[in-house]
Amino acid sequence: MSDRRLLLATAFVRALGVGMIGVLLGLHLAALRLGPATIGAVVAAGLAGGAVASLLVTLGGDRLGRRRTLLLLAFASAGGGVALAFFHDAVTLAGAAFLGMVNGMGRD
Repeated sequence: MSDRRLLLATAFVRALGVGMIGVLLGLHLAALRLGPATIGAVVAAGLAGGAVASLLVTLGGDRLGRRRTLLLLAFASAGGGVALAFFHDAVTLAGAAFLGMVNGMGRD
C-alpha cells in the first residue's frame, strides 16, 4: 500500500470515528434513560473539557514536552471513553466527558 493510500485510509477511519461519536454518545446516554437536558450537560462538559485541555496545552505543552503531552491527552481521552462506558450516574458521566475531552458534536 502506498503512503498516500495509507494516509487517506487513516484519515477516513479517523473522520468516521469522530463523526460517529456524536451519534453513539447520544444513543448511549439515551439508553441510560437520561433526559435531554442531562444529555446536553454531558455533551457540554465534554466540549468544555476539550477547550480547557486546549488552553492548558497552549500554555504549558512545550514545557512538559510534546511527546508527554500527547501521551497524557491520549490516556485522558481513553480513560474518559472507558468511564463513559461503565458508569451510569449523570455527574460521573459529565466528569468523565470533561476529563476525557469527549467531543459529542461529531466534528473536529
